Amino acid sequence: MKKAIYAISMMVLLLVVAVPVLAVDDADRTHLRGAGIAIDNENVSHKSGIWIALNTTDGYEVKRGFIFVIYGFHERGIYHLAADTWSVTVSEDKSTFTAEGKVVSDEVEYTASIEGEFLRDTKAGKIYLVTGNIVDSDGNIIVDLYYLAHVENLS
Repeated sequence: MKKAIYAISMMVLLLVVAVPVLAVDDADRTHLRGAGIAIDNENVSHKSGIWIALNTTDGYEVKRGFIFVIYGFHERGIYHLAADTWSVTVSEDKSTFTAEGKVVSDEVEYTASIEGEFLRDTKAGKIYLVTGNIVDSDGNIIVDLYYLAHVENLS
């Protein structure tokens, strides 16, 4: 029980304190920040997070971002988004979104895809349930992704 409480508190700390420090808050930028878990192909769950910055002046253009997975005490996987390969689609009523593109970790390229489903509005933005995965070049799933994500400035 103590481990579960610690894990949840660390994810909340990441979502609320650590990740926003990386964000550049300007009016034409939307940020997605999420904390959750990644489940590998052996059904082992790992702490995970996602951060994406989008330019929303003309559609939805990924500017930068990353997905990280903490595989063990000293092993972390950081998957950097190859921004120019990403496509994002947001439903007209903002209730769902999909995004897909390339990510790179240790000079190896993978494909990542995520889907978001609106949960509720807050004063600071919208909360989405985000699911997805990271797949290798042979189509094998590396990890399934599950996040509770906050999206601000979604216009």
